[in-house]
Amino acid sequence: LLLIDPSSIPLKAVTGEGEIVGSAIGRVEKIGGRVVGHVYTLDVRPDFRRRGVGAALLKSLENEFRKLGCERAILEVAVDNEPAIRLYKSLGYTFASRLKDYYGRGRDAYRAEKDL
Repeated sequence: LLLIDPSSIPLKAVTGEGEIVGSAIGRVEKIGGRVVGHVYTLDVRPDFRRRGVGAALLKSLENEFRKLGCERAILEVAVDNEPAIRLYKSLGYTFASRLKDYYGRGRDAYRAEKDL
């Protein structure tokens, strides 16, 4: 549903041959009177991880959020997804809260935030 939502911002990373190796989807939302960019998904093909693809996608999404007047970016990440947590920390995200059962029973998430 996010891909067909006109307020969504879909991005993809492709090789020189046009092969899709990663994607990201974000959306601009109003939360507590503030305009924020919500990162809904960031996916990189396993054989292209740790090559900067995820960082490039996230930076591009943040740039789109800035253009649309967002003051902050937010995202959720599974508490056991250490590679993603390291990536987000390296890009300046802080971990604001833990969301119990966010991904289903027994699967918590962190909410991460970054001022843009």
